[in-house]
Amino acid sequence: LINGISLAVDDGYLDTVRQMTQVRHVWPLSVVVRPSVQRVNSRTMVPSPAHAAIGVDQLRKQHRLDGHGIKVGIIDSGIDYRHPALDGCFGQSCRVAYGWDFVGDAFTGHNTPVPDADPRDTCNGHGTHVAGIVGASSAVRSGIATGVLFGAYRIFGCRGHGRSDVTLAAMEYAAMDSMDIVNLSFANSNGWPWSLHAAAADRLTARGIAVVAAIGNSGMHGMWATATPAIASSAIAVAAVDVSTASSHMAKYSSWGPGPHLEMKPDIAAPGSIIHSTWPVTMGSYAAMTGTSMAAPHVTGTIALLLQADGGRHVDIRQLKARLQTTARPIAEPGDGMRVASVSHQGAGLLNAERAYAGTFRVSPSQFPLNDTRFGRRRHFGTV
Repeated sequence: LINGISLAVDDGYLDTVRQMTQVRHVWPLSVVVRPSVQRVNSRTMVPSPAHAAIGVDQLRKQHRLDGHGIKVGIIDSGIDYRHPALDGCFGQSCRVAYGWDFVGDAFTGHNTPVPDADPRDTCNGHGTHVAGIVGASSAVRSGIATGVLFGAYRIFGCRGHGRSDVTLAAMEYAAMDSMDIVNLSFANSNGWPWSLHAAAADRLTARGIAVVAAIGNSGMHGMWATATPAIASSAIAVAAVDVSTASSHMAKYSSWGPGPHLEMKPDIAAPGSIIHSTWPVTMGSYAAMTGTSMAAPHVTGTIALLLQADGGRHVDIRQLKARLQTTARPIAEPGDGMRVASVSHQGAGLLNAERAYAGTFRVSPSQFPLNDTRFGRRRHFGTV
């Protein structure tokens, strides 16, 4: 993805490195902030309204789709592959068939990673929860695409944060393992389209891999809060909707766009509040969590169903993104069911899996970003 190397360089030599003819760009290493999701104190497994709200129940029932044959990379805190709802094993004959631990339990984002071949999540839970939303299979809790294979790429230790070079290595592993979709349920505040993560996300898409990224949980900070890698033009940036009440509405915590050049972000919204899913067996097996980290895997699981229906990976990812956006349902702001939420908060609206599958109406591109004066385009062309 990025032909580069991670180095520790004294400040006095940095300009020398930049001026080398072999060097095209230098990025500073940055801390990848551990997702700030809220764990809900609830062990009661109530029926989830999320699948019905986005049309997944109807899609699976009518068309018998489960994501079989599709590979999903979870770049996160690992996956507790011993969880019975995630098949209970790791390796080529298991559903968690691929993976690598890039950091080790003690990694905090500031010390030296200690990688190994076992990506099991026993002390964090975030990645296990995300994987369960995508494809857990049990009588207790069912994910969206119960037939997918997983790649577990661990970039967070038990505590602390991640680091940008580690995350990039995980993205490259996902590409080498031929993942069809990569889920990135983390959001770094450096939301610039030329950031390292954004560049890598765009290159994954260029290889035919769908990149789904959480927009972030900084909604209370106002506009211009789009994070990276969600800011990447080709990434599917996902906002969060609260479907836990009688009337669905945007979640207050979900970050607002647009991007720094007035790029339209987020792209789409999905359920993110009080989502029950798998949790490491040693920590209780199931838990409810809230955040855009939970919204992104709803989109990831839906894409897996659509890719299965379309016969596999040979799908134009940008057209797939447009398909999701043009069939989405506009959603209201919290506290005002009559006022449709801003595009800078909800993107195209709430994901609708059934309409995305059945719809024949296509608009390409799905949005016309006007940008600012410097980066704007005077003319736009589209196809309906």
